[in-house]
Amino acid sequence: MQYTLSSNGVALGHTALELPISAPQSLGGFFHPTDAFASVGAPLLAFAEQLASLSPAVRDAMPPEAELAAVPPEERALRIRAALQANPWAQRLARLQAAVSALALELRDEQGTVVPTSDVLIAPFPLAASLPLGVASDELRSMYAESGDVAVELIIVVTRDRPKNGAA
Repeated sequence: MQYTLSSNGVALGHTALELPISAPQSLGGFFHPTDAFASVGAPLLAFAEQLASLSPAVRDAMPPEAELAAVPPEERALRIRAALQANPWAQRLARLQAAVSALALELRDEQGTVVPTSDVLIAPFPLAASLPLGVASDELRSMYAESGDVAVELIIVVTRDRPKNGAA
């Protein structure tokens, strides 16, 4: 099935969501951008790049263990949150997340039905292979090579909204 990702009614690209993503509620695929993606897709790509540096950035932003040990347990979460909010990396991630949210992204299937999503991540292939997307990077590289479509350079991963009534 073919899906279209749009921003404010403008098609940004298409995907079959054909990749085996094991992350809960997630679907992934090769992303074929339209010309419109070039003018509005920068925040999506920058957000993915920022996520790629998540582990070292969070580790560097965290207060030292000795400092946390000296803080009463009920205050530790507040101390960690304050440290992360003061971190330039986290501040940039928050700005990028706001820019992505402003795109009002919408995923639709072939019949035009909206596929409710809570997150959309688009990353260049080499970067996507290094992100924890729920698909082994070797498998992703293999599928990329087997696709034979050397023009495809982007991977999309969407997280579906969880049903509100607990239904599957």
